[in-house]
Amino acid sequence: MGPLDTLMEEHRRIEEVLDAMTVYVSRLTGENPAEREDLGLFVEFIREFADTAHHGKEEDILFVAMTDAGMPGEQGPIAVMLSEHVQGRGYVGVLAEVAEGEGPLSAEERGRVTEAGENYVGLLRSHIQKEDKILYPMSENMVPADRWSRIAAEFEAFEKPRSAEHERLRQSAKALCLRFTGA
Repeated sequence: MGPLDTLMEEHRRIEEVLDAMTVYVSRLTGENPAEREDLGLFVEFIREFADTAHHGKEEDILFVAMTDAGMPGEQGPIAVMLSEHVQGRGYVGVLAEVAEGEGPLSAEERGRVTEAGENYVGLLRSHIQKEDKILYPMSENMVPADRWSRIAAEFEAFEKPRSAEHERLRQSAKALCLRFTGA
């Protein structure tokens, strides 16, 4: 499996969690509101897997290879992706702030989580599509063939010290998906 396959496989896992988060957010206004603890699990997965691991490989390895191959980093597709990573972190910051509270979620907190959660899910779904359909195919065409083996090795070195943690996060994601989407 090549580096882009790895990133797209991670996208599928992230999308599954986004599906579960959508259900979680919808339950915030129901008779049996979602729990604060679950919000903490979503935040942990997003921060540690989607952002640190997935975005880390993109930002520190793939985007560097693309800029080395001549794509500008301060404008165009890479700049858009980086900007969206930052925007997503802002929404997750709101979710994390609420998750760190105590007791049942207040009406004000449910409103904040609903807004930030819906915005994050919408942003990330669009972001993933842009990467899968535009950015990654561009990278295949512009990054020299001999550089892809180095990217693969860099991905492996990036993941190796985090493998146990990422497996734990994958299991947490499965549990969230099972709980909120039945999948």
